[in-house]
Amino acid sequence: MNTAGKLFEAIRDALRRGPDVAVDLSAVTFLDSQGIHVLVRGRQEAAERGGTLTVTDCARPVRRVLEIAGVLALLTGDDPA
Repeated sequence: MNTAGKLFEAIRDALRRGPDVAVDLSAVTFLDSQGIHVLVRGRQEAAERGGTLTVTDCARPVRRVLEIAGVLALLTGDDPA
């Protein structure tokens, strides 16, 4: 909750530099609904600019949260199976 706004601004800054953004989540140990919302919103903004936003290096707990939320494949490109 405390960092969602900062994350969104970082994503927007990255999108200003180029249409494709990779968000490295290797140091993230907790992801809540606000974080998920920011990532999905960032992906939408990237798509509107003709680009992509993907998340990389998700720790198992973060990966599981994305899976439960139904956005794992959307954000990582991984096969949900």
